[in-house]
Amino acid sequence: MSDKYAAFMPGASIAKTAPDPLSLLGWSAFFSQQTDADSLLETPPMRVTSVHRSGLQVQGVDTRGVIPPRKDVTVGDWVLFNAEIPQDSVLLERK
Repeated sequence: MSDKYAAFMPGASIAKTAPDPLSLLGWSAFFSQQTDADSLLETPPMRVTSVHRSGLQVQGVDTRGVIPPRKDVTVGDWVLFNAEIPQDSVLLERK
């Protein structure tokens, strides 16, 4: 498991000197509990930042992307972004 997402898993005890980028986007333990560190490496969490007829704009720690339009996703939702097949990105439960 990579340390890249270790800090975002429940029970992580890593000293923080500055807010981490995912927390600034609204990531919390509630969302972490819906996935595991290995899945986060393959499909990083991304926040839906805007919805258009042509697609959903998503933003993550160090990347942005577009997902084809979906009726079950709205601004503020979190998805596990599948870069190879964006329409297969997994919607996480809302808080």
